[in-house]
Amino acid sequence: MTAPSAQYRVAASREGESVMLSSRPISLIPLIAAGVLLGGQNGAAGASSAGTACDTSKDAYSMTSSERSACGIETFPLIRVDQLKDGGKSYRYEIDGAEVWMNVPPPEFNAASATEDELETYGIPSAPSGVKASDWSARMAKSSFVLPPDYLVTVPFRGAEQHSENWAGFEALDDTFTTASVTYTEPIPQGCAGGSVAIWAGLGGRQGGNGELGQNGTAIGVPGLYTHEAWWAILPHSPVALPFGGNGGYQFYASTSFALATNRWTFYWYNYKTGLSTSAGTTNPRHDLSSAEAILERVSINGVPTDLKNFGQIGMAGDANLRQIGTFAHTRVQMYNNDTTLLSYTSPLFADNKSFSETWYACTGP
Repeated sequence: MTAPSAQYRVAASREGESVMLSSRPISLIPLIAAGVLLGGQNGAAGASSAGTACDTSKDAYSMTSSERSACGIETFPLIRVDQLKDGGKSYRYEIDGAEVWMNVPPPEFNAASATEDELETYGIPSAPSGVKASDWSARMAKSSFVLPPDYLVTVPFRGAEQHSENWAGFEALDDTFTTASVTYTEPIPQGCAGGSVAIWAGLGGRQGGNGELGQNGTAIGVPGLYTHEAWWAILPHSPVALPFGGNGGYQFYASTSFALATNRWTFYWYNYKTGLSTSAGTTNPRHDLSSAEAILERVSINGVPTDLKNFGQIGMAGDANLRQIGTFAHTRVQMYNNDTTLLSYTSPLFADNKSFSETWYACTGP
């Protein structure tokens, strides 16, 4: 699926004015519409209990309520909008009994001069390793937050909760990890109809861990999602999609963090092409901080892994605790089908100790 012709709702303090992380105005950008991904309970993705067919060609937000029901997609409306003390706004939802928030800064907010507490309020992470703090702050100051939607949706598709042969990429190990991030080139689909590919940063999921994996990123080829759509999940809960996404062939950034003192999960996304960003947060005590991941994955539908979408070759770079992922004990993960056919090849880490390439090899295998 490609993005619809609708527009991103860029946060505004009054009609016609975009809300920036600085005060420079930005024109409205074409929407990559909202939907959802990965994880969650095993749902009937193909048909509803009444037997209505699920139209997998549609984005979840363009469906009618009956079409969403047929696909096992749930809707969670905006409950309220709270005014923050600095003039920003906090959009509040409730999903499966947990409060979810998406905070939008006021027009005069400037990330370059913001305090750590202010950056935390809006989910803006510190600079990735190898990027000067001043350069990162300048980029964030020119970024624009998108306006949160009137409702969120979850889709009952599933990714692996622990280290899996459906993964490719790197895992950092043998430490307590509270942040993970990945910068990558959004893939351009080149074939393998019916296949999927998801790229994400995550905390948890180590083999032998307790399976509490928090993650966020983008995906291609997942029913209910537009190509390059953004999502987050705390498995085993269903993932949540956002009115945001990437652009094929351009860099994208995703980070997952967890605060031990408050049990707060924070997810952040940044589109290098458009300069748009968004964040989401929730409080959930479930966590496994024994590993940090930068992963490319093929997802499962009704418990069956999809083929791997042909993405050619892309570059990725992973950080853990704001350090290069290769500075920790780590594992290089190759994606196989039934331990026999290589689907995606993960290169060794490059000289910067964080960058690597992923190369597509096959849709599936015996």
